[in-house]
Amino acid sequence: MPRTRSNAKNALVAPPAAVQWTPEQLSLTLGSLIDPNCIQQGETALKPFLKHPGCIPQLLTQVTQNPDKNVRHQASLLIRKKVSKFYIHYTVPEQNHIKTTILQCLTTEPERNVAQAIAGCVTELASCVFGNKSATKSWDELFQSLITLSQDQNPTLRSTNFLLIEHLMEDQTVAEFMRPHLQTLSALVAGGFNDNDIKVKQQAMIAFVALVISNVERDEVMQLESLIPQLLSTMSICLENDEQETVAQALEVIQECATTKQPLINNHLDIIIPLLVRIIENTSAEYDSVLTRSAT
Repeated sequence: MPRTRSNAKNALVAPPAAVQWTPEQLSLTLGSLIDPNCIQQGETALKPFLKHPGCIPQLLTQVTQNPDKNVRHQASLLIRKKVSKFYIHYTVPEQNHIKTTILQCLTTEPERNVAQAIAGCVTELASCVFGNKSATKSWDELFQSLITLSQDQNPTLRSTNFLLIEHLMEDQTVAEFMRPHLQTLSALVAGGFNDNDIKVKQQAMIAFVALVISNVERDEVMQLESLIPQLLSTMSICLENDEQETVAQALEVIQECATTKQPLINNHLDIIIPLLVRIIENTSAEYDSVLTRSAT
């Protein structure tokens, strides 16, 4: 039976102690964050709870066990927002538990928007692990999860894998620790380019863009040179499907490659130039703005 508005408001009273929430009460409060009539009260109720390190394990429980995708989504967003603040306060076993649990969530979450939010949590957590908030600076399971996701039967999870790679490479701290694994990441992206699902192809292309940009001034970027034809092929498919934003992102990386000292695209100009001509013939302002920047 749907709960009434008055019942929702009554249930959103914060407990006396910041960490003494029952799972049911926390679930109800998180669910209120998508209700315009209750969001302000829900945020007020959560404030003292979110000031204590104990909030992260309880939010993780919601992500792993709650059947409501909206609650899982809200819990994931809050973990991403708060985990960097509290990570240093956990013991090593507690840190390991958080790392293991969040990866399990990522590799089993069926809803796309929830999986995307969890990917954001993983990136934030990786920044803690590889930054100055962890004694171990080690997370071998992260790379295994990337491999596992890339082979999943669910295209949503395969796409999430490349979204995660994109996020990881956009964080400078994490990208530095990912750099020794560039060859493995390149192989994963190659698999994404060959995927039968167009959404996976598109996300693999965006992940490739992130890989290039994070390594564009380094000699290691040439490990990605063999993927340029697949990048251009996927750009062509996206152009046919009118995926303008995705093509524009790839154009940005071609621009980066054209100005770097590394000859990343030199051997592929015979493909690049006709593709650019096709894009020029498209009257979209999205493309025009990128091409204008490329010409200056």
